[in-house]
Parts: sequence; C-alpha cells; structure tokens
Amino acid sequence: VNAKTGVTQWEHPLEQYYKGLIHMKKGCQEEVDRAKMANPPSEGEVREMGDYFGVDLDAEPHCRHLLEEAVCMPLPPGWRDDEQSGNFVNDRKGITTTNHPLDPYFVESIRRMRVSVLRRTQPKKATSVEQAEAVSALLAARAEGKPPIE
Repeated sequence: VNAKTGVTQWEHPLEQYYKGLIHMKKGCQEEVDRAKMANPPSEGEVREMGDYFGVDLDAEPHCRHLLEEAVCMPLPPGWRDDEQSGNFVNDRKGITTTNHPLDPYFVESIRRMRVSVLRRTQPKKATSVEQAEAVSALLAARAEGKPPIE
C-alpha cells in the first residue's frame, strides 16, 4: 500500500526497473554500446528523449549517457513495436502499452542519478551525535576561555 496515495498493488513498485536492470546486465548493455558506436544518437534525438523523460540537459548534463542509451535501446525479448498502432506489444504475455517497456528502468535510473548528484553537491548535514560533539567542543572552549573556532 502506498502510504501517500492509499493505492494497493500486487507488484513491487520497482519491479519494472529491476527487470530492465536485469535485461541490461544480461548483455543488452553491450548491444546498446555497439549501437551507440555504430550510429551515435544525434543531439536532437538526445534532447527529444530528455524532453520525454523530463530532463533538461543544460541543467543536468550528468544524465546524458542515460538518454543516449534510451535512444539506442532495443526492445526486450518478446516485445515488438506495432508500427500500425504505435504501441509496444508482448504477444506471449498479452500486454500492449504505449510506453517502451524499459521506460520504468530509465525513469528510475534518472531519479537515482539525480539523487546521487544531489548527495555529492549538497553540504553534508551533521548527525545528532556530530552536532552534540560540536556543541560540547564549543562549550569546553568557552569554559577554558578559548575562542570557539581556531
């Protein structure tokens, strides 16, 4: 149950991300790398993919490699692109969707990249123990008549 929305679902919220991750690790990554080398995505394609996923490349250049991969990403086994309807179809599972089956993988990968960059660029927040130690050090310095910061 999602605590915010109250929605109940049977599948894990990140199941599709993990399926995409497994797909990438089972050799798809090499296929994508070869496709990027043979036919690199154009700047326009990468920016269009950025628009699709809500990524501003000027503000988030660290997401470029994920967008390039999304442009070159083949469909997972069992999926086909139905050109007539514009849908993606998995006949074996009886699934039809308007979104690429690996979109959840890229959405979560972009989210994780943003969190990672944010952690590296934001000042570290002191833990309560570190704060208590700092206050103790300041009080000790004051008691000894020393300046609080040396």
